[in-house]
Amino acid sequence: MSHSKYLEGAEWVKGEKTGWSPTVKLILAFIIGLLALSPAILGIYWELLLPK
Repeated sequence: MSHSKYLEGAEWVKGEKTGWSPTVKLILAFIIGLLALSPAILGIYWELLLPK
């Protein structure tokens, strides 16, 4: 494999955006959603479930 063919084959080298697979998008959405909702979940736990 020549060096020029390697550079032509690598889309990120040319600056072209590659699409993410639906599975990766789903996993990232789950992680970001969990991080965004964790303060609310901890607040509900703190108020309702911990003994007073």
